[in-house]
Amino acid sequence: NRDIQRQDGIDYVAAALSRCEPVSVVIPNRRKDGTEFLNRLNISMVRDLNGDVTHFVGTQEDVTEEVAGQQLIRDTQKELAALFEASPDPILTVGEDGKIRSFNPAAERLFGYTRNEALGQPVELLVPDEASDAHVELVNGYVSAGKSAPWSMAKSQTVYAQTKQGNRVAVSVSLAPFEVQGRRAIAAMVHDISEVVSARE
Repeated sequence: NRDIQRQDGIDYVAAALSRCEPVSVVIPNRRKDGTEFLNRLNISMVRDLNGDVTHFVGTQEDVTEEVAGQQLIRDTQKELAALFEASPDPILTVGEDGKIRSFNPAAERLFGYTRNEALGQPVELLVPDEASDAHVELVNGYVSAGKSAPWSMAKSQTVYAQTKQGNRVAVSVSLAPFEVQGRRAIAAMVHDISEVVSARE
């Protein structure tokens, strides 16, 4: 309820001022025409040479759009997380060090490893032994190239993966480089095509 939020904000400000502490808080407010907006209130103290507070200085700004934008980001992050968890196809991400950073439930089902078992392990955990060395070089080159990686590598590739039980599975893999806070990584979208390959054979 907006009125409760407003009162909580006012109480928070009053408590801070009673302790002679600066405060910054976002409080729901109303314009003269009755429309609601979010108001960021900043209050600081001015002290004399003895350190005693002589008066308060306050500023306020309309942060309705800013808060709405932040909420949109949070909602989008939740949607992406839900998509990651619900995807019928395995999705995993690999960091610059070649280690698995995320591993969705579909990946658990296909490869046989739990998320806890896979996280922090080299991605070669999922690659047949004879292809492991070549795969390390491929991943390192792809991560280093980032968005400039050859387009052919971003297309779906048919390769063989290896499960925890040692079984080989034909999969189609699409790779997408991305960067978060200066750290490069690769997202791998995997599709089990073993039935298709078996039918061809």
